[in-house]
Amino acid sequence: MVRSDPQTTMKDTYAYYNPICSTIALTINGIRHACTDQGYLPVKDSLRINVGTDATHTTELTNALPVLIIPYWDNPAAARYGIPGEDGVFCTVMLYNQYIRPGGIYQVVAINRSDFDSKTRLWLNEPHGTWRNGWYTFPDGLTRYYSHMQNDLRSKDQPKGLGVEAVVYDGLTESIVDCTSNPTFCQSQQLMIWESVVLHKATALWAECVCIQDKDRNGLMWYSVQNQDTITFRGGLRAVVANLSIFGLLLRWSIALLAAWRGYLYYTSDWHRCGIGILACSDTFVWLPLLLGSNIKLIFLCF
Repeated sequence: MVRSDPQTTMKDTYAYYNPICSTIALTINGIRHACTDQGYLPVKDSLRINVGTDATHTTELTNALPVLIIPYWDNPAAARYGIPGEDGVFCTVMLYNQYIRPGGIYQVVAINRSDFDSKTRLWLNEPHGTWRNGWYTFPDGLTRYYSHMQNDLRSKDQPKGLGVEAVVYDGLTESIVDCTSNPTFCQSQQLMIWESVVLHKATALWAECVCIQDKDRNGLMWYSVQNQDTITFRGGLRAVVANLSIFGLLLRWSIALLAAWRGYLYYTSDWHRCGIGILACSDTFVWLPLLLGSNIKLIFLCF
């Protein structure tokens, strides 16, 4: 683990991950079961981490859950998760649905350890390395790489895919979830509502990712994803009138600017230093507030 210098964790970040930590605590046995069922040896008592990229030993955090949250960058609302292994192999899991939003199952996705190990050795072209503290270490004892793989709702034999198997578990019941017959049940969805007018539903249909890098972030990075975004507009007559008025204003400004530019181009008029509003006539600004009314926030939202 490395810490940015200086590091500032935003309040929104704590607010986002606090409920996730609560659900992790509730389903810790299910997350550990997913790792064990896929061939890993997850720690059971406390969290062990490497402090710094050059660390050769682990540091035990006795008052922490044995699940590590690894954000993709500083203060994002997106991360991968995992449990350190007693044999040095880190079990990476992805948490979806109930972990990040109300509804659905406590979805835990774990990569098969055999596929994870064999693909790491294959892509690094070094079959004789060993796993130490989460790093795949070469026989020289100096060269080592961190490996992360992700496969969401893609079969192992998918053409042009990673070729790694991922299994979906219910973190609460510890049972395997069949996502093949009903993929919609396992798809991760997020619903965002803007001003009670615009609804944005984002659905992750599938995703595959592999990241194998050394401490200097040199290595292999590959990511493939298919998302579906649905935007629904629920505005009434006032919203329609407001949008038409702002469209008419912009159209009038465009015509005025085009006329001024054409006159300057053909030497029929001078190009004066005046604003768009003056070109469009001040009457526009007299009537614009009356046309917009209470929909100003909506207009700024749309444009």
